[in-house]
Amino acid sequence: MSVNEMTNEERHQQYREQAGYAPVAPKPGSSKGKKIAKWVAIGIGTLIVIGMVAPDETKQTKDASGTSAPVAQSEPQVDAESSNGVSVEPKPLGPKALLAQTASNVFAGDTNYDKPRLKQTSFEKIGKGWTAFVTFRADDNLTTGLRKTGIELDMVDAYKAFFDGTNIPLKEVILDAEFPLQDQFGNESDGSVYVTYLNRRVADKINWTEADYLEWSNLWTTTVLHPEFR
Repeated sequence: MSVNEMTNEERHQQYREQAGYAPVAPKPGSSKGKKIAKWVAIGIGTLIVIGMVAPDETKQTKDASGTSAPVAQSEPQVDAESSNGVSVEPKPLGPKALLAQTASNVFAGDTNYDKPRLKQTSFEKIGKGWTAFVTFRADDNLTTGLRKTGIELDMVDAYKAFFDGTNIPLKEVILDAEFPLQDQFGNESDGSVYVTYLNRRVADKINWTEADYLEWSNLWTTTVLHPEFR
């Protein structure tokens, strides 16, 4: 292209480049400016499309060095006790577990000499009925008479809880009260001092709302009674 064929704008551009000036951006109306504007528009449009299409699967956070790093979205928490949004009801206790829980409730805590009140339990199903055997530690008291009365009150509470407080077909309940005893050599250990049992036949006749006022020695059967309690 000869100098005469150049436009005035191109001549000025050539002059500035030869003189060491920084290139001047083409004016918006020039053909060269229109080409550059076109490519800029295409580039911006491409970036917008990419931003719209890319899924927002991660969040940005900064690591210890201060640079941004992608962090995956946390999964929604699911309640362990629910399925498909419906709460799962706890399974009811079986007869054996319910009897054990009843014994634990009646003889909860420690004695007044710091030993667990509930010592041992045993539950067996014989035929269509259950037999419950519970060994517990009796509290100490000021006198032998008060100690015996305390044991009898504990037994009444236990019989009422088993026969009137549960719907389990109980055949009989046996209660064994133990207390620290000393042998002839001076050694001390727990020993049975009062053992009774109550069967279903008698329990069904009892008005349990009046249980605290009944003469229980005429209702339960005593199999062991320490000489001091006689």
